[in-house]
Amino acid sequence: MLINSNYDDETKETIKSWATAIGLQQVDGLTPSKFLQILATKNINGIISNEELEAILSRFYKVQDLSNKELRNKMECDIVSNRIVDYLNSDTSFEISPNMLKEIHYNLFKDVYSFAGNYRKCNLDKEENILNGNTVMYADYNKISDYLDYDFNIELNYNYDELPMDKRIKRLARFISNIWQAHPFREGNTRTISVFLIKYLKSRGYNIDNSVFMENSLYFRNALAIDNHPIMSLQSSDYLIKFFENLVLNTNYKLDIIEQNNIIRR
Repeated sequence: MLINSNYDDETKETIKSWATAIGLQQVDGLTPSKFLQILATKNINGIISNEELEAILSRFYKVQDLSNKELRNKMECDIVSNRIVDYLNSDTSFEISPNMLKEIHYNLFKDVYSFAGNYRKCNLDKEENILNGNTVMYADYNKISDYLDYDFNIELNYNYDELPMDKRIKRLARFISNIWQAHPFREGNTRTISVFLIKYLKSRGYNIDNSVFMENSLYFRNALAIDNHPIMSLQSSDYLIKFFENLVLNTNYKLDIIEQNNIIRR
């Protein structure tokens, strides 16, 4: 989505939000339908609201054959993308808590996943291409609440004021990496945590460029996986930091997944 210099600031932000929302679907290999692209343009131009857009999508997919996996994936991408845009553009209340994660997950995935807003009730193994088919050791499902309570309590009581910016970035990256490693939900963790991260940074007064997620959401997920693998993290501990520096400091590091794979597979 190209941003014309003639657009007003609100329209530019809406375009960035759509680019971010659709970009985030890449972490699960999802792409939007052509129908959504038409509707998104109408939303950007102020013709329809996000609420109206969701109602249109709901009516459209209600009469589709959702036994078709490709169509189900389009539906998930379309609906969740619109909800992310609505979240990013709204002034909804925000708090630093595990319940906030649950709330975001529910609002993004209600009617998409039956378990929306609920912690998983099973353990997970996921083969990661970036880890040569190995899995991250996600939290035991019985201990998800304990892990998150611990990490959020530390974050709530952490004093950022006296830290130089480079250490702030590292601390923020560590917090997000820890809650991602807990992987509290069966699906939708990276998208939920990404929205949480954007809202959290804005609540702390950072003027972030959330469009960094547009082309680099898969890199972000891979960097999190590397950061939580005991062997890989020793080789590539700076990947996640580079993403955060681009996000918060508007640096321009090249975030190259192919190069990343080559380094890891040496």
